[in-house]
Amino acid sequence: MDKYGYELILDCAKFWAKRLEEGTDGMLHINDVLGPDEYKEHVDDNAFTNYMARWNIAKYTEIYRKL
Repeated sequence: MDKYGYELILDCAKFWAKRLEEGTDGMLHINDVLGPDEYKEHVDDNAFTNYMARWNIAKYTEIYRKL
């Protein structure tokens, strides 16, 4: 983690944070992604992508507080 792990998690969290878009409903969305099965393109609010982005940002927050 010290060599590359923290930096990787930080960069991924930055990427996902930049992809968030506020919708008309006031909630954040990740739009126009490729699903994990690679057959569905330009999907909005893909459950798998949203879950993994949320996990990544939460993990970054946890590491940031710990360090």
